[in-house]
Amino acid sequence: MKHSIYSFDYLFIGLGAANSLIIINMFKKGLLHSKKIGIIEPQKKDTNDRTFCFWADNEEVNNLQLAELIKYRWDNIRVGNKVESISPNKYCHIKGIDVYQKVKEILLQIDATIFETPFTGEYTVQSNSFELLVNNEKLIANKVFDSSKTHYAKPNNNQSHLFQSFYGLDIEITNGEIDSSAVTMMDFDIPQNNNCQFLYILPYSKTHALFEVTRFGEATISQIEAEEILINYFQKKDIQYRILETENGIIPMSSVPIIHHFDHKNWIFTGAKANMIKPTTGYAFHAMAIHAKEITDALLHEHEIFRKPRPKRFAFYDRLLLKIIETKPEKGKFIFTQLFNKVPTQKVLSFLNERSNLKSEVSIFYKLPIAVFLKGACNDILFYLSKISPAILACFVTLFTLFLNANKQEMISWIMLSIGFLIIGLTHGSLDHLTCKKSISKTHLPKFIAQYLFKAIIIGILWLLVPDIALLVFITYSAWHFGQADFKEWQLKGNISTFSWGLSVILLMLSFHFNETKYILSHIQGLKTNLFLTGISETNILPVKIVILSITAIQLLYYKSKEMAITLAYLMCAVYLPLLMAFGIYFIFQHSLHGWNHLKIKLANQKYLWLQSIPFSLGGAIILSIFTLYYNEIYLGVFFIILSCLSIPHIVSMDQFYTNRFGQNIRQ
Repeated sequence: MKHSIYSFDYLFIGLGAANSLIIINMFKKGLLHSKKIGIIEPQKKDTNDRTFCFWADNEEVNNLQLAELIKYRWDNIRVGNKVESISPNKYCHIKGIDVYQKVKEILLQIDATIFETPFTGEYTVQSNSFELLVNNEKLIANKVFDSSKTHYAKPNNNQSHLFQSFYGLDIEITNGEIDSSAVTMMDFDIPQNNNCQFLYILPYSKTHALFEVTRFGEATISQIEAEEILINYFQKKDIQYRILETENGIIPMSSVPIIHHFDHKNWIFTGAKANMIKPTTGYAFHAMAIHAKEITDALLHEHEIFRKPRPKRFAFYDRLLLKIIETKPEKGKFIFTQLFNKVPTQKVLSFLNERSNLKSEVSIFYKLPIAVFLKGACNDILFYLSKISPAILACFVTLFTLFLNANKQEMISWIMLSIGFLIIGLTHGSLDHLTCKKSISKTHLPKFIAQYLFKAIIIGILWLLVPDIALLVFITYSAWHFGQADFKEWQLKGNISTFSWGLSVILLMLSFHFNETKYILSHIQGLKTNLFLTGISETNILPVKIVILSITAIQLLYYKSKEMAITLAYLMCAVYLPLLMAFGIYFIFQHSLHGWNHLKIKLANQKYLWLQSIPFSLGGAIILSIFTLYYNEIYLGVFFIILSCLSIPHIVSMDQFYTNRFGQNIRQ
């Protein structure tokens, strides 16, 4: 089929607020003169389908070319019972129909063609232009301004995709007057219905106002729900009225990244697609007006169009609040009420416009329910830490610990490792009752514990009878266990190599901390290995170190594993730390995190894994606490033996877990 061909200098996909503001700005700067303009917009844009509001001072209003569009302005904002001036700013209102009419006037004065059909997304990229198919017509454009439908990625665990849904009645009041001096931004004196919802009131005059029910949440508010709330509100306030218009809409409130089909300097995303919507408020018009000016200025000076990314801390704040509204919507009323009651409104508006400084933001959060936000912040940080390769995390911890120790802050290092051990190291080994091929019921749990302790007792007896054999068994099993966890995470194969890698890790730490190793082993009674080690010095052990490093390097060259290289690098840095610190970093931040991640993957049906680990973790923590409180060097060997007795049953359980539930691929 032969297509009609149209060529344009500028093509606008969508004629909503974003692209309308760009056209208005470009026209006023003379950038549309003698240009061919294409518009793809299936809607007539001949009704007042929405209201645009923002706050700004007169200078900014004029700078953004918005003065002639503003219908109403207010000096004051009300939240609950608090009314406060926002001077020198004003809360400004623009009718959607006025924006559309202004653009239509402009389009009549320039060479513009409107295609009243949806954009299907069919296009091809040429060297200096784009070809789009619209209703069997080929459109060729040098620059495209795209405000078509926005698509979001799938949310991660720390992200939220909610909606601001609203339904309002534009009414004439027939039995009295209302205060028209202040906009009511949030009135929570309505039923919450297990959501975060409030009344938004724009008083155009003493007898004319928009009353709008707004909901923040996953479920959108229906017309029936909103009308019931409004009717009850009017009855409570003794307001009689006549409906002039209705208004409704749904705005995404999302901390999820927007999916863009491709990146090209001449295909410019606008509006929601350009991330203009403030996730926690739904306000977008002010940001779109600024974006329109930035685009116009760039075109005027023939610069590449570029928008400065928003500060990452504001994205962090948005994620926290959206996650709270998603998981605890009942907290929304309290948070917003506290925010406006305890913080000056002008300061709040500056914060919402992302024009505040860090000092101001800290003071704002200090006045909010800190526990809720701290919990959210911890969850958010832990999520990102979980996405970091444990090898990289362990490397960072090693360097940070070296820095602390160099500045005589060893106590902080020990506290950090102790917390890591309790939260990660101990808990990952306290879920062995969940790693069996079949789930263990409460009635079978005592049997499992008895079997677990029986294995530990067997190892204990081995230590009493033949400690040298027990030491060999412990090192052998530990080497296999460490190598198995690393290789499963890195998706590497080879049983011999698995053991070889784990043994290399252990021997690297022991050989490069040789004197400390001898010191610990010297406290194990009956260990004949001590007689052999007594005459060996750090200098004598140098050839052994070279051999171990060579074997490790051969594995690294064979597998070409980045994580293996990082592990070797930080283990070499850790030779300048005490042995217990070096081993603790590897055990907690690499080995235990690998094991914890694997447990979460395969025990996804098990809720609250960390809570289920508490009984066993508590037992381990008590043993460690007793040893710490009553520490004496003569008990060092006893502690080492107890540790090995508890480790062997865990190693056996995890080996069965990997064999039964994983096979070779950790990411099944």
